[in-house]
Amino acid sequence: MTTASRILSGLTGLLFIGLCWLAACTSVRFQESLDDYQGFIARYESRLNADSNDVEALRELGVIYMRTNHPRQAQPYLSEAYSRDAEDPKTRFYLGLASESVGDQEFALRLYEQYPQVSQLSPYRRLMKARYQWVVRRIARTEMQAQMQKPVGQLPVASNVVAVFPLSYQHDDEDYALLGRGLAEMLMLDLANVNSLRVVERVRLQALRDELELAQSPYIDSTTAPRMGQWLGAGRLVGGTYTVLAGDRLRLDAVLVEVESGRVEGVEGGSGAIESVFRLEKTLVFNLIDEMGVTLTPEERERIELIPTQNVQAFLAFSRGLQAEDEGSYEEAMRYYRQAQAEDPDFQEVGDRIDAVEGVSDATGNAEEAIGEVIQIILPPGTEIDLVDDLTLILNEGIGSPIVPGQDAREPAVDPVITLQAIPDPSPPPSGQGGNQ
Repeated sequence: MTTASRILSGLTGLLFIGLCWLAACTSVRFQESLDDYQGFIARYESRLNADSNDVEALRELGVIYMRTNHPRQAQPYLSEAYSRDAEDPKTRFYLGLASESVGDQEFALRLYEQYPQVSQLSPYRRLMKARYQWVVRRIARTEMQAQMQKPVGQLPVASNVVAVFPLSYQHDDEDYALLGRGLAEMLMLDLANVNSLRVVERVRLQALRDELELAQSPYIDSTTAPRMGQWLGAGRLVGGTYTVLAGDRLRLDAVLVEVESGRVEGVEGGSGAIESVFRLEKTLVFNLIDEMGVTLTPEERERIELIPTQNVQAFLAFSRGLQAEDEGSYEEAMRYYRQAQAEDPDFQEVGDRIDAVEGVSDATGNAEEAIGEVIQIILPPGTEIDLVDDLTLILNEGIGSPIVPGQDAREPAVDPVITLQAIPDPSPPPSGQGGNQ
């Protein structure tokens, strides 16, 4: 086939897919198996026989085996490709999936967390980011399950580690039912400004709540605190209550539990108009810090005093988004975060959550399920394809993303990378073909 014929064939395939998209076709026929790829496998193996350093051939063989659900066969090829070109986002993404599939979630996490280094024009940036967020949550859940199997008395706690649970609502007005989720988040962010304290990550706290199937904070007392604190490694627990009084007045109170001594202290936040919710929250956090016996520096106090938003509706939408995110409803969370952002574009914490959650629903579930999501992203929904005739287009994976020269070129990292504490460093990638992680 001449070069012109190949170009014409590719354009015809793209035009066909585009027409199906415009016509809103209703089905996707995509059943991948090794039999569908035998010609490609032979071609890439032939290239490797001629040049064992052919990075593209190594990568594409790994991709084929991943997309046909053969991760152990995919991993050596992808590992070898990664050792020769560690900056290729397609290799990183598929090697991450292969590593997950064979049980090395920590190494997968290390690969995915490199997503800020990938061009925003590349579809793999969003996919790597989605898998990163997903794996962080899975590792937190796995770690918490392991912690809960250990004898409570043998788990150490640190007095400077604080866990903040959602505040419990003491009223029946549904408009403010999720405000406690946002208040807890603000308390966590404010306490994180204190250099001498370390706040338990929200994903770890949610993992514990998921394991215990608990909703809010009434279980934080002198009898439950030792278990909760030791599972989290936290020497102090913060819970509390809030209620909306007549005339839309908010009452805010907390409890501080010292895990080792079992001491429980009530801490007042006071009451005021609902519009003064952040003034009340700041009063509460400063009272908590005083109760802990911590002396703030002027810089720490100044950071805590910053008010994130004056818009109550934005804060309510933010709170609902946090709840949806913790429940794994990422698309719903994004709708609430977008609503909060529309209410107050300067609400920085909302932008941080959007950055963390955006695209997470694109590639969740186990690795096999994630592959299915990738196919849906690469191929427009409703597209009918002939797998054998159009397989080259699928392997090139240019459909559904901008056709821009150098779309996978690197750019300086611009997104913050969220790290999960207590995750062990992964082992380095293997250096030889056929090796294991």
